[in-house]
Amino acid sequence: MTRLYGRAPAGRRVGGRVPQHYGPTVTMWGALGVHGLPAVMTVDGATDADVFRPSVKKVLGPPLSPGEMVVMDNLQAHQAVGGRHAMARGGARRLSWPPYAPDLAPIAPCWSKLKTAWRKAKARTRATLDAASAEAMGTVSHIDAQGWFKHCGYPLR
Repeated sequence: MTRLYGRAPAGRRVGGRVPQHYGPTVTMWGALGVHGLPAVMTVDGATDADVFRPSVKKVLGPPLSPGEMVVMDNLQAHQAVGGRHAMARGGARRLSWPPYAPDLAPIAPCWSKLKTAWRKAKARTRATLDAASAEAMGTVSHIDAQGWFKHCGYPLR
C-alpha cells in the first residue's frame, strides 16, 4: 500500500515509489465494537465460507458477550451456517445491513484509518504488514469506535 497524497516544497516533486503488485493477495477482516477493535485477522487469498467459519469460532467469537449485536455486510462468506451458529452460541445477535449501504457500516471509517497507517508504513512484506497492522490497531480507541457507531446511527448502550 502506498500513500495517496504527499507534500513537497514549492516547485519540487514528491519522491517515492509505487511497486507493481506481484504477489499473493492478503485479506484482512475484523470486528469493531464500541470498546475498540477486539479482533483482526489476516488470511492469504480471498475469504470464503471455509475460511470464515473457523475464523468466527477462534477470533471473533471469544470477545463477544451475550446480547451483543454483530452487524455484517452481505458477503457470501458471511452467510456461512457455521459462522452464524458460532455467534449465536456466544449469545450474540446477528444483523445484516442493506446491500450498497456503506454509510451504515461503522467499520468503514475504521478501515480507512487503518489503511492510512498501512500506507504510511509502506509495508512490502507479510511480516512488515503484520507489524504495521498491530501498530495501527493500537491507534483505534474506544472514543473512535463510539463516534463511528454514533455517526452511523447505532444506539450505544
